[in-house]
Amino acid sequence: MIKTFIYITNNSFTTAAAFRSPVAGVLFAMEEGSSFWSTVLTWRCFLSACVTVISMFAILTKILDADEEGFHINSMAIFNGVSGEKKSNLAIDDSAHPDFDLWEYFLFAFVGAGGGVVGGLFCSANRKLAMLRAKLSLSTVKKGLEVVTISAVCAATIWILPSLSKCGDFDGKRLGPSYFRQFNCEEGEYNELATLLLNPLGAKGITLLFTEDDPEAFSISTCIVAGLCHLIILCVAFGMSVSAGIFIPLLFIGSAWGRAFSLICNLFLDADWQLDPRTYAIIGSAATLGGVVRVLISLTAIVCHTTSLSFFMTPIMLATLVAQNGESLFVSVCLVVIDCKFWCQFR
Repeated sequence: MIKTFIYITNNSFTTAAAFRSPVAGVLFAMEEGSSFWSTVLTWRCFLSACVTVISMFAILTKILDADEEGFHINSMAIFNGVSGEKKSNLAIDDSAHPDFDLWEYFLFAFVGAGGGVVGGLFCSANRKLAMLRAKLSLSTVKKGLEVVTISAVCAATIWILPSLSKCGDFDGKRLGPSYFRQFNCEEGEYNELATLLLNPLGAKGITLLFTEDDPEAFSISTCIVAGLCHLIILCVAFGMSVSAGIFIPLLFIGSAWGRAFSLICNLFLDADWQLDPRTYAIIGSAATLGGVVRVLISLTAIVCHTTSLSFFMTPIMLATLVAQNGESLFVSVCLVVIDCKFWCQFR
């Protein structure tokens, strides 16, 4: 029982630290990390998540520059914009944050269905790869060679693909040149694919897709290729003998495809009905992650907190609900891991 409590509490404070959201950490432990719950477990997870976030910021404020704002919306909401640049913040300027109309809830449901299908296909494909690895029963050396080979192929792919991408102009971009990669483009220009593929996914990639309000910043083909590239890499790499997570890559994949979906819809809509690409990047990220890991409440809290957009709660709830129902035709990624371990133990 004590080991179970420690495991569940660990789920709570690690999630809280990763997304700087104590409440989301508690909800994730409740929703995904345990098969039973109690009042004692509630306050233990709540306390551990609270202390973790406070301790984390106590450490960060000592190693960051003196100009950092500490407990501020720019630092607490990690996908909310660029720290120190108020104009990039999604919530400070009322005219700058993403928005949506009532009729777009139908599109949010459609995005959720798409996220559920993508998540289901991902879990099915990854399950087959996991069972194949189990059947091969690779030695330690072969597992190491697998990691090195797949890493080399993925790295080469990420570096080669941007050479086929088109260039864009820095002018009018919300986040400025520090977030955009020049790569093989001329001075004053940036490479679209290089910007999405060569930047850290969590630190810059998702932030770009969530906060860049220029619809022409990333083309439809760029968003689709970037999302597909990371989906294939994640599907193959998840299950290797190396510690790795899937939350941030899935958020990036969903945000890229959600943004592409809005750009495609805008081709057929009048000027008065144009969709905000940032809105669908946020909804798409929640739908794709929800379609894979089957979490609803904690995922809604995570996305709302990390973007500081509380009024996005109902669109995210709708998208994740539809995604979970669409993914119910398949199997959850958590069940894939459990099934594989069980098969390996008793085969």
